[in-house]
Amino acid sequence: MKKLLASMIAISTALFMVACGKSGGDSNNNTPTCANGTIWNGSACILPNGGTGGGNIVTTTVGFADGSTRYTIANRDFAGSLRITNRSGYKEFLREALAICDRNSHIWGRDYGLANCDTWTSGTLFLSFTIGPNMIPAVVLRAYPPAASYFSYGFSFGIDAAGMAHNPLYLNNQNTFSLIPDKEGNHSQAFEIRANGAADNLSGRYLIQIQAHKGTLANSEIQYDLAYKNGKQNAVFATGTLKRFQ
Repeated sequence: MKKLLASMIAISTALFMVACGKSGGDSNNNTPTCANGTIWNGSACILPNGGTGGGNIVTTTVGFADGSTRYTIANRDFAGSLRITNRSGYKEFLREALAICDRNSHIWGRDYGLANCDTWTSGTLFLSFTIGPNMIPAVVLRAYPPAASYFSYGFSFGIDAAGMAHNPLYLNNQNTFSLIPDKEGNHSQAFEIRANGAADNLSGRYLIQIQAHKGTLANSEIQYDLAYKNGKQNAVFATGTLKRFQ
C-alpha cells in the first residue's frame, strides 16, 4: 500500500511539472493580458508613458526641446535654459560633431572669423528630440554664432580633414533610450538617450549623450546634461531643462 501511494504521488508530481512547463512555454509565445491602464513592454505590464510606475513607454510620439535663448517649436514659444558649462567641450562638439569650424586645425592650418570655433562658442545651441512607440529617439542639434558674427568674415587655409559638416545635425539611426540611476543613485529614476555622431565626419565613432537627471517621458519638464567626447572620454558640456512640446 505504501509503495502504491508513493507511486501515485510521483506520477502526480511529474504531471504537475509537465503542466507547469507547458504553461510557461505558452506564456513565452503569447503576449499576456495586462490589467486596465497598463501595457506589455516585452517583459512586464507597466503604466504607459511614464506614469507612477516609472515606465517610460510611450503610446504616441512625444517631443522635448531646449535652447540657449527663447525658441519656438511646434507653434509654441519657450524660454530657453540651455547653458554651456564646458567651453572646450563645446568647441570639440562644434569642431567634430557639427564640423562647422576649425576644419583646418585637425592636421595643419588656421581658421578665422566664422571659420573659427571660438566665434561659435559665444553663440546659441538648440536641442530637440522626439520618441514614439518604437522607443527609438530622433535627435536634432543646431548651433548659431553670435548675431554680430553674421556680418563677419570667415577665412581658412590649410588641410581640411573634418569630413561633412552638419548644422543642423539630425541623428535618427541606431539611437537608444534606456533607464539609468538618478544622481542620487536611485535605480531607473532617470533616463539617457545615446546617439553616435554623423557617419561621414569624425564624430561617427563617438557618443552624444542626453542624460535626464530624474523623471520620465510623461513629465512636462526634465533637467538634463548634454555630453560629448572631450579629450579621451565623454564629458558634459551643456545643461538645462527640457520642455515638452508634443
